[in-house]
Amino acid sequence: MAPALAANSCWFGAAATPPSTLPDCSDPSFSFDLFGHFKLLFSTLPTVGSGTIGFHIKEQPTEFPDDFLQVDINFLPALQVQGSTPPISGQFNYQLSIAPFDTDYLFYANLKISPPASDPTAITVEQQNPETNQTLNASLTPEIGLFRYPNPLKSITLLGNFTLNSGTLNTIHNGFGIFYIDPPEVTPAPAPLPLCGAALAIGFSRRLRRRRFGSVPVGARPQPS
Repeated sequence: MAPALAANSCWFGAAATPPSTLPDCSDPSFSFDLFGHFKLLFSTLPTVGSGTIGFHIKEQPTEFPDDFLQVDINFLPALQVQGSTPPISGQFNYQLSIAPFDTDYLFYANLKISPPASDPTAITVEQQNPETNQTLNASLTPEIGLFRYPNPLKSITLLGNFTLNSGTLNTIHNGFGIFYIDPPEVTPAPAPLPLCGAALAIGFSRRLRRRRFGSVPVGARPQPS
C-alpha cells in the first residue's frame, strides 16, 4: 500500500480501551482538513460500534494508482454476527469537498469492505450520492464515475447505511480519484490574437489530466496494468 502524504484520524463511539490518544470525532473543535485543500465533514457518525475514522491523501507510485483520497471507518472491535445473533444495522453520512480556489475535481468514488463478503447477502453496505443520483454498493456497484462536463464536481455527499447479517465487518473504505484542469496560461503577445487563435490557445492550455499521473481520456477511467 502506498504511504500517506497526509492523514487525519479521530475516534467515534464508546471510549477506547485503553483510552485512545486520538481526538473524539464528535468534538466540535476537531476537523478533517488536509492542507487546507480537502475537507471531510460527518453529519452522522457511525450509529453503531466504535473505532476510528481516517482521512488520507495517498502517494501515487504507479501511472494509474487506485485512490488519491481515502476515507476509512475502522470498527474496533470488529462488528460480528454469529449464530442466532440479530443483524446489526447502522448509518453514516458525510460530505467531502475540495477548496474553491483549487483546480482539483472529483473523478470517481469507490466502496470496499474488509474482510470482503463471500456471500453478498451476509453484509450490505450502500451509499447514496445526491449530486449524481447514483448508488455505491460494496457488492453490486463498488465504483461510480463522478466526472461531469462542463461543471466538474468539487463536493460529494455520501449517505451510507449498512446491515451485517452474518460474519465480520472490520472496515468500510471509500476511495476517490482526482483530476485537475490546468488554468489558462497567460503569455505576453506583441499584438492581439485573432479570435480563433485565442480560442485555440485557451483550448490547448486547459488540458484535462489526472492529478500527479499523466493523461486521461475525457470521461474514461484508465485501468491499472
